[in-house]
This record gives sequence, C-alpha cells and structure tokens, in this order.
Amino acid sequence: MPDMPENLIADLTTYARNRRAGPRTDDLKEDVLDHAYEVLGFDGDGDLLWTAVKARIEAERLPRRDEPELVPVAAPGKANSAPPWNPGTDAVLATAPFRFVPMNETVSRLPPDSLTPHDKPLPGHMSCILDVDWRVETPLLIGELDGDVVMPFRLGDDYAIPGATLRGAIRAVVEALAFGRLFQTNRHKRFALRDFEHPCYKAFVTQGQGKPGLQAGWLTLVDGEPHITPCKWGYVKIDSLPGNTDRWVTKDRHAKYRHVGSDWKGPGAFTKLRMFEFRGTEKDRNLYSEGRAGTPGHYVFSGKLPGGGGKKKLFEYVFFETSARPVPLADGVWETFVTTNSKPSQNKRVADGAWKEFEPSYKQGGRVPVFFVGDLARNAADETFSFGLTRLYRIPHRNSIGEILLRSGQDHRPAEKTSQKRGGKTEETLELRPDFVENLFGYVYEPKDLEFGHDKLTRAPDYTPPASVARKGRVAFEFARPASGARFRLWPENGPVETAMGAPKPAFAPFYLVGPEKDYSRDGARLAGRKRYIARYRAGQDTPSAPLKEALAGQISDGMSKDMKTRLRFLAPDPAGPPIFRGRIRCHNVSRAELGALLWALTFGGDRQARHLIGRGRPFGAGQIAAQAITLRIRPNLAPHDAAETVEWTEAHGRDRLAPWLEAFEHLMEETARGWKSSAQVQALLRAARPRGWAGQGTTYLPYQPAGGRQAEHFARLRKVCGPGAIRAPDRLLPP
Repeated sequence: MPDMPENLIADLTTYARNRRAGPRTDDLKEDVLDHAYEVLGFDGDGDLLWTAVKARIEAERLPRRDEPELVPVAAPGKANSAPPWNPGTDAVLATAPFRFVPMNETVSRLPPDSLTPHDKPLPGHMSCILDVDWRVETPLLIGELDGDVVMPFRLGDDYAIPGATLRGAIRAVVEALAFGRLFQTNRHKRFALRDFEHPCYKAFVTQGQGKPGLQAGWLTLVDGEPHITPCKWGYVKIDSLPGNTDRWVTKDRHAKYRHVGSDWKGPGAFTKLRMFEFRGTEKDRNLYSEGRAGTPGHYVFSGKLPGGGGKKKLFEYVFFETSARPVPLADGVWETFVTTNSKPSQNKRVADGAWKEFEPSYKQGGRVPVFFVGDLARNAADETFSFGLTRLYRIPHRNSIGEILLRSGQDHRPAEKTSQKRGGKTEETLELRPDFVENLFGYVYEPKDLEFGHDKLTRAPDYTPPASVARKGRVAFEFARPASGARFRLWPENGPVETAMGAPKPAFAPFYLVGPEKDYSRDGARLAGRKRYIARYRAGQDTPSAPLKEALAGQISDGMSKDMKTRLRFLAPDPAGPPIFRGRIRCHNVSRAELGALLWALTFGGDRQARHLIGRGRPFGAGQIAAQAITLRIRPNLAPHDAAETVEWTEAHGRDRLAPWLEAFEHLMEETARGWKSSAQVQALLRAARPRGWAGQGTTYLPYQPAGGRQAEHFARLRKVCGPGAIRAPDRLLPP
C-alpha cells in the first residue's frame, strides 16, 4: 500500500474524533472520505485512505457515537497538551536560510518638534557625497521579465543596480542598528486557520454542529455597507444534478454554474429561481434536488478541488430564497473577513482565493453566498461570530500582526495622544513621533496609520495636513553602474536556471513568532524580529557559482506545477575585469551621528567579514555584495566652500579613517540603550551578515516534497510541538 501523508491521516483522525457520525462504521467512513475530498482536496484512492485512518482510529481507540467520548473538544483559548519537544528529532527540523534580529522594545524616537529641517543648515551638521565601490561576490539579479525569463536590469546599454535597491538594503540595516520602529508590516493581516486539532478551530466546528449550528446567507452591499441576509440551506447530491457529473470535481466554479445554466457573477447573480424538493435526511443532512415543485432557491457550488479528482465529491448546496431583512456587519467583522481572504497588503487589499472570484459581483451589487456561525443580529458583540465562503471555511486567528507587534513595546506606535483645548473643551488628538531612522531616510504615513495602537479619540481630526504624515529623506541613492574596466557576464552561461521562488510565509508561526506557544491565537506570542537572509560565500573557501546553481535547481521536484517555476538569468563577475559597481550617495544637513549610522550600515561597523544581500535568490546565496571602497567628501554647514574634507577608505582600513563618525553614532545609541554594541540586536545582525557557506546545519529550507510528502509532515510536527499546549519547546526556534 502506498504511503499516505501523515498530516492528512492526523487531520482526518481528529475530524472523526469530533464528528457526530452515525453508529455504524460505514457512516463514519463516508463522512470522513467526504471531508477528505471536499475540504482537504484529497484526490487519491478512498479505500486505501480509509484503511490508514481506520488503523489510526483503532490504535487510539476512537469511540463511536454510541460510546463515551474519550477526547473532549477544547474550549476556545484552551489547548490540549501538545506532544513534548524532542531535542534529538525536532531541532533538526528547525532549518531555514534566514534568521531574525530580535525586536527592540525601545525605539529611538525623537523629542517633540526636533525634526531636522531641509531648508535651514544646522551648526555642527554637514552635507556630503559618498562614492561607494560595491564588489559583487556571487551572481546577482535585480531583474525584469523578458519573455519567460527574468533578466538583469539595464539602464540604457549598461547593467545597473537601482538606487532604490541599495537604499532599501541600507535602510533595513540602519533600522535594526538604530532601534527603529517596525511599522512597515502587514499589521492588519490576521492569518487564517483551518487546523482540526487547533483549539480555536475545534470550538468553531463544535459551534457549527450545535444549535443553530452552521447557517447560510447572502452577502450584499446595502447603501455602500456590507450586509448578510440570512437564509435556509441544504445539501444537493452531485449525482442528482442534471447531465453527466462524472468529472465534477475537476470543474472550476464557472464551469459548474454553466453546467446548470445559473448566473453567479455580476449584479444579476443568483436571481434566477429554481424549485427544490426535499428528498429526506441522511446523517443530519437535509437533502434536496431540483424538481417541478417545492421551495424556490439557488444552486451554490464550491470551486475546483486540487489534484486530479480520484473520487467524486458527494455534495453541493442549495440556498433558499428568503424574505428576511439584511443585517449590517460591524466594521471589525468585515475587516477580519477581508484581511483573511486577501493577499497581504498594507493599504489596498488584493482579493485572493474564492473572494477574488466573488468580489467583483459584490461590488456591482450582486449576491454572494456565505456560511456563518454565531449570532448574526449581534455580530458586533458576538466574539464567536464569523463567516466565510465555504462550509468549513478558514477562520481568523485571534491576533493580527499589529496586535502582536505592540507586545514588543508601545514605542512601535507611530503617534502619541495629546490633548488640546478647543471651544473650552479638552479634546484628544494624535501627534506623529518620528524616530532617528525616519528623520534621516524620510517617511510616508496614511492619516489612519496614526490611530494604530490607540483607542478611539474623543474627537476625530477633521483634516490631517500631508506635511504632518509624510517627509522627504535627507539621503539619496543614485544608480550604481559598472566601474571603469569592470566586466560582467550572464550566468549560467548555458541558459537560464529553473527554480521555484516561493513568497515568504509569515503565517508559519514556529519560525516567525517566539514564546512558549508560538501561535497567532495565543496571548504570549511575540514577533521573532526583523528577517535577515544568511550570507553564504566565503572567499578562499567556496566557489561562488556552483553551490548557488545547485541550491536553485534543488528547489524543483517531480510533480511541481509549471506555475510554481521561474526561469532566472543572473549577472556574474567576469574574470577579465574587476567585479565592481560604483554608486553615489548624497547626504544633506546630516549630523555626525547620522553620517556614522550610514557608514556603520555600509561597512557593518568596519567588520571585514560581514556582507549585504540584494536582489533575487538571496535565500540561496545570490546577490552577495560588499562595500570595497568609499570616497567620502564632507562640507560642514556654514563653512567656506574650500573647507571640504575628503576621506579615502578601503576594506583594509576596517574602522580606521571612519572612526570619528562611527563613534558618534555608537555614543548616541549607548545613550538610547545601554550596552547597545553587545546587544542581541547588533550581534544577531552581524552573525547573519557573516558568510557561513552553503552546507551549514540549519541554514537551508526543508527539501520540497521529498518521497512520502514528509516536508508537510515536518511542518505539521513543528506547528504541533510549538503551538497551543507546547511542552518544553524552545522560546525561539531559529537561533538569532
């Protein structure tokens, strides 16, 4: 018998444990397989799957409905004990090509009204130009799509590194060094949850099985606001649908509605009525099929199941027409639904999954079928209320990223409450408090951003002047171009390398959170910190290209879809010339400490080992660069033009020649946080920047889909031993 994925068996066993199936084993089998195909997307042999699940059920002595329940469903917020952490086997699963600089509780905020002006030269400040020679050590790709291949960026006829790329890389280092505010995150994002062993999802499933249980309704726009109109619903056997339904699970949602001639998009969605007759009850399911008489309603179909559809899905749904009045949704309820069903974004949300299909109809005034649990009439006050687009929809975690961020310190809020007199009354307002980094590099906030982390004001501001939420920086990065005599070539020489470049997965709490229970629904969890990829190439010990190509190609596995693959062509140094890009940085009206912060970030405080990573392929060692030389020209404010000072620095100098400015920054930071230089933040930043090769333990991704699907099992294991009810799991999985 072929191996079945362990996480699938575990999910189905848990599902069976919490279902109220009929007393016969055949009923439980049908219910479990229905769930496997319909919800979990299984598309293999049902009999083999049931054999594996049944063996697990018997091993755990799972009770049937007529036997006492052995394993209770956990209440919201309470967790059954997880398997204990095993240092011998679990620690080796905690492997990734990135680390986190721990969060700083203290933020280097400026005193009120102390922003450095652009138009007033300050005594003791200066303007300067830095010409930086960037040495490229591993193949580099800041790319643009050319056909189906991502090719290196060009500026005219020359290859170039955009100034925005370098600015972003250096600002990220300064933010970590200078204890900046962590705000440019998807703080509104509330990750979704559909884990049948999670205590919150167990509570949701139990709620859906009780009275009134899982309910249905139509989501619509009424006077520009979201509403749900409740309606009754039932099941429709797919075998009872008109026409040939043999390949039903392979059809997408549009093909299914076309099959029965129903409109499901646009302002006229779900307006063509059909009659449905009651066909009896099976295992607590009220069954209906289309007929000449009965109750008016509409077919509601799920989307295409993943995989090839080895067994037919058994049921779809009918939503009945209703005369009920629409019920408005509270702002928080709607916000949670939208963020759960959208791609991460700070401002404009981008619909994802089924919501991507339904959102246009919703905005055009059409109806969208939804399921919900809880008290719709009291949805603003009912903490258990939620709704979604499928029967067993994903529910939101209790905490958003922003709510967890604030556990690292209230200084990460961009604004403070202040009071002012108006008309004889004291009213509250919000005042932005920029930090050291924002004062130097600039910032852009939306007026609503100022409210982050605060309760509602006694009076909302009528107008927020743009100048109070946005400011230009005093540091400008120009394009870096090949230095005189520099030579670069396309790599690999024989054509693009095919790889899989997945997006970061901050939803994976064991890596992205720290605390006794690393879970977005637990009160003790905190953000792991600022993400940094590990530098790889060690001059004199490693070859810069071969291990990178092997690492990139190693992301491809048998059965991976074409959509997951990407083809890349990098820029590699040519031995015929120096591997140097030269770029200019301009600074205006900066203090000695500010210039020191910039130099510290460029050179990592004179650390000769530390390196930067830019562009694509950073998890695998691509884009490793170093500041090889800096020509620094300084003109103090209020000084004669001929008073300019020039400093020539190379890597060989270390801290020498830059020490006055580095020390000014270090002194400032010691005043902000005593022991700054030896702090966990600075040391973690330097450790990640010091190359450690490609074969270091714990520095690579888990192999993608190895035999038996064990990658998914490993991730499931880490979630289990580090999540709710964790026993002896380390506070931080990835060492800083």
